[in-house]
Amino acid sequence: MALEGSYITVDEADAYAAGELDSAVWDALTDGQKAAALRQATAEIDAVAWQGDRCDPDQDRAFPRYAGVLPGDNGRRARFAWDFDEDASEAVVPEAVKEATYHQAVSIAAGGARRARLADRHDGVAGQSAGGVSETYGPGPMRALCRRAHLLLGRYVRRTGRIV
Repeated sequence: MALEGSYITVDEADAYAAGELDSAVWDALTDGQKAAALRQATAEIDAVAWQGDRCDPDQDRAFPRYAGVLPGDNGRRARFAWDFDEDASEAVVPEAVKEATYHQAVSIAAGGARRARLADRHDGVAGQSAGGVSETYGPGPMRALCRRAHLLLGRYVRRTGRIV
């Protein structure tokens, strides 16, 4: 059964955690904390500009998505989904999105310096120093997703074009 507001359930996230070398942060959370982290991770994933269009304009989440349009029969254009379940004959949320949801939730639960630096960059801080230690943030794009989620979802990120 789906977790309201998330791409995956707590049980699915626990299964991802079981395959990780170090899942201490995740394992230390209560089921309620895990559910909250998964919902927040889903919201952060949905906030990114993705390629293509939502399969259903009324769907709550950013995925599943149409990847684009192909020439069809008699000059018509056919839409194709990123991930498609042939048996159910419908577009589905990609496995990479589900796994990225777990990794983003772990990043949220771990908190720490990375999330603080992201908040600083969002607030316009270009650098900071304290006690002889200095940290400067580069001009590159601010990525709200953790590294593992970003790597998993790289193929879906919008690079050019209009945002829908």
